[in-house]
Amino acid sequence: MTYWGFVIDIAPTTVTDSTDFCAHLTGWSDDAECLVVVDEELSLQFHNITSQRDSKGYLRPSDVFPNPSYLNNGMGFIYKTGEESLALEKKKQSLIDYGKNIFNSYVGRSPDYAKSEKDRFEAEAASQTLDTITFEAYTSIIIYFASEPTPEQTDIMKSRAESFVPAEYYQKPIIEGFRLVKFVETQEIRAV
Repeated sequence: MTYWGFVIDIAPTTVTDSTDFCAHLTGWSDDAECLVVVDEELSLQFHNITSQRDSKGYLRPSDVFPNPSYLNNGMGFIYKTGEESLALEKKKQSLIDYGKNIFNSYVGRSPDYAKSEKDRFEAEAASQTLDTITFEAYTSIIIYFASEPTPEQTDIMKSRAESFVPAEYYQKPIIEGFRLVKFVETQEIRAV
């Protein structure tokens, strides 16, 4: 099975909802794992949209996707290649702060547990290396297609992405680029 993804790479300083983004760009959204038309006229131009399993296992036409320009230190700090030392220090500090929060929460009720947890997180912070901070940063959004999007479809999505105004609790995304990804899944069948 082959399918395609149109990816919108977004700066990590902004967050947006992939469902809202997909609806704005293509006229399609989802409801209880079913594709739903939210803009009749626009959706007609995207007849080849499809659903894939998202990061939580639900069938959806869009999802968050790794951005190759960034990495995550495992504690939510997003950084670019070359900023590994800063990411390592941020992770160590996050672990120490987490241990302090546990200590402060439990010191009155269970002082031995509070101290052991604080010590455990301080030891974990001390053991961190550059190898323990490299995780994908999911700051991009992908929209799935059953076939390769046409140049006209990609032009429409690029144009509409720049005009996207998210719900009031999100910032307008800073778009860094677009790309197409081709997914090829194979099956091998053997007689037994």
